[in-house]
Amino acid sequence: MLFVDLTEEVLVRAGRIIDAGSGFFTKRQGYRYRVGIRLVREVPDDLEFLRAHFGGYYRVKEMPDTVLYWLNIQSRRAKRFIDVILPHLQVQREVAQAVKDYFELIQENNHRKLTDEVVQARIEAFKKIMKAKEVVKKSKL
Repeated sequence: MLFVDLTEEVLVRAGRIIDAGSGFFTKRQGYRYRVGIRLVREVPDDLEFLRAHFGGYYRVKEMPDTVLYWLNIQSRRAKRFIDVILPHLQVQREVAQAVKDYFELIQENNHRKLTDEVVQARIEAFKKIMKAKEVVKKSKL
């Protein structure tokens, strides 16, 4: 069962996996902004570990010269994942917090008519995610 028996060791390892590779994605679709966690690796061990504990969509993509393993965690499961690993992140903490704030903003206005203020708040939250990702990217150079 997912999100059960999450020991400190499991959470620390999950945090290190996320910190090691940029796992947060952002995507704009019209007026909607989607965020989630996507990890791509050439070796599946870390992804299988995360999927076993937190779930997500897993796929294998065969390329001409290598095999890539993908894990996507989206929506409520992604927010729950961020909630439990946030204290264990170092490099990606600011990005994870921005993604969490964005999810909470979406939940507040779920299935309601989007006012100009709500749309503007979503845009600002999206910009905050992008800014945090840039800071992480620059720190890795």
